Amino acid sequence: MEMVQVDAYALPADEADAYIALREECAEAATKVFQKYCAEVRREWAGSEDGEAITGYDANGQLQCLIHLDPYD
Repeated sequence: MEMVQVDAYALPADEADAYIALREECAEAATKVFQKYCAEVRREWAGSEDGEAITGYDANGQLQCLIHLDPYD
């Protein structure tokens, strides 16, 4: 089975496009939810061991919300 690297994950090549599309939908949805409760929302940690995440911070810059854009969750 051919594998491709997407973010921090090795995925079957035939699943990569579907994963990317779903990841983008999830990122948009998480951003919208976090914006209701957080002073700042970021998409960060690309290339990290745990992979990219949507994060939300309060007005003092403290992390309040986090969701990894993980293909297996």
